[in-house]
Amino acid sequence: MFFVGIGLGLLAGYLLVALLKRRKPQPIPTEIEFWVYLPTDKMPSQDDLMTDLSKAQALGPPELLLFSDIRLHIAVALRAKNLEYFRPDLTDPRVEPTAETLEALANATAMARVRFSSDLPIPDDRYLRLVPYLAYALAKRAGAKAILDVAGSRLMTVEELEQTLQGDRKLQSPGSHVNVIWQPLEAGGHAETRGFGKKGQPDLRTLPVRQDQRVLVVELLEEAVKQLWPLAKHPETVSIHAYDDEFNLLLGPPQAGVVPVRISRMHAI
Repeated sequence: MFFVGIGLGLLAGYLLVALLKRRKPQPIPTEIEFWVYLPTDKMPSQDDLMTDLSKAQALGPPELLLFSDIRLHIAVALRAKNLEYFRPDLTDPRVEPTAETLEALANATAMARVRFSSDLPIPDDRYLRLVPYLAYALAKRAGAKAILDVAGSRLMTVEELEQTLQGDRKLQSPGSHVNVIWQPLEAGGHAETRGFGKKGQPDLRTLPVRQDQRVLVVELLEEAVKQLWPLAKHPETVSIHAYDDEFNLLLGPPQAGVVPVRISRMHAI
């Protein structure tokens, strides 16, 4: 009976620990990743890439030091062995290709993966500048036509990424990192963000709303992104003034790595 009691006690302790772990939100790894679709399987040399990066006025020694950081990974995947990577819109329904990017995907024979990841929080934002500039430099050197921002579910031409870098050289604007997407449902739809994982934070998803509320809900979520991006973690409430009215966005606890958002209108008494 003594050993049976010990066994039952150990089992109860194990179940309690497992339950607590299940209830405790799991940390989200910090990860920013770009896929550069290459017309050949030849990669530019690291010396050439470093030369190009050193010419970027937005980057300085702190960013360039990350080029040799163990958390930075550059790899090549051949089309013949990784077909699924060359139609990202089929594996991620949030990706919206255009005729131009589809043509670039069809003509690509390889894909360069540029990724910076960490299981621990990163105290600065140097990596948020380095990786997009590195992906752009690689694309220009290799003659690539299309680039995928994986965390942002954003497939773009190299020219579109260039426009982003020219308009926001330090990449400090939330819109350069986070994408707000409308996802249709059988009745209406919801808006959601893609890109907060670049800072190790969960993305947001509104509760389902009617189709005629789409413009309002997307705009409110875009305004919320502007407030939330500079913060170290999401607050419980975000207040937004829009359309001559006040709105409260209530952010619930993360569910499967996504924060549910309930929108309420504040009426004056």
